[in-house]
Amino acid sequence: MKRTIKLSLCLLSALLTLLSCQEESIQADYQIIPLPQQIQLKSNEDPFIINKKTNILYPKGNKKLKEYAQLLAQYIEEKTHKEITIDSGTKANNSIILQIVPQSTNLEGYQIDINSHQITISGNSEAGIFYGIQRYNRPR
Repeated sequence: MKRTIKLSLCLLSALLTLLSCQEESIQADYQIIPLPQQIQLKSNEDPFIINKKTNILYPKGNKKLKEYAQLLAQYIEEKTHKEITIDSGTKANNSIILQIVPQSTNLEGYQIDINSHQITISGNSEAGIFYGIQRYNRPR
């Protein structure tokens, strides 16, 4: 469990690289594990921008996703120096939303949708969401 928690501090590269700080842009790096089956870029979309109003939402009463939300907020703060609040809920502007939406029998499956208003990490289970927020740390 401790190993799982430590691993969750690593954020999915695509998630952070598609997020922009107001002062700078980060180029996307899709070298992530598990490798997505599909990545579809929409070039006409504005980027999602992290600011003081950004928050992370998780389903009310789900302690595991609350823990993942806290770890994700901590990681984003370490990388962007912006404090991110967490709360239970499902919809809000300028939010990163963690939600369980079973779509297949692969319990570790996940989907990430990013637009200028929110990022939604949908997983088939808590494990899917866990993998959806991971970043693959490659040797440099």
